[in-house]
Amino acid sequence: MAYGLAGLALLGLVLLLTRVFVLASANQRWSRSVRYWMQAHVVLHLVPLSYLLLQFFTEPTLQLNMFYLLPVLSFFYSGRQTWRVFFEQFGSKMYRIFFLGNTGMMVGHVLLISLGLLMDVKFGTAFFCRALLTYFAIHLLILGFAVVKIEDDLRSVSTNP
Repeated sequence: MAYGLAGLALLGLVLLLTRVFVLASANQRWSRSVRYWMQAHVVLHLVPLSYLLLQFFTEPTLQLNMFYLLPVLSFFYSGRQTWRVFFEQFGSKMYRIFFLGNTGMMVGHVLLISLGLLMDVKFGTAFFCRALLTYFAIHLLILGFAVVKIEDDLRSVSTNP
């Protein structure tokens, strides 16, 4: 039963992200670099998703977290770029909150890895894992609402000259 629900959630996630990827790709008003960061952010959702799936098979370690650090930072940086553009274009507080959240997660994960290296391996490992999984769980819960907002905003841009 749990695997069925997880599979259904994964299918929903893939469909929503595919929809946003197509919308971002089709918007010709934005520069190529803006579209690139948006597409990259959609694709980089595979990073926290793979980390989440990995938790079913192994306990997090400092080495595993260090391996994931650069991809996680890439995910959050691409998110910062995406949400900055959306906020500048549409002015929605939601996009500003997402921008700040991605910024905080970038800084936070570097600090957690640093604390793990310098002070307490268990502390750095556990909190890195908890922070990333909590963020991604909340992100997945609001993803559907965010996609509807993004779609409405992008549709309004494509219909207005």
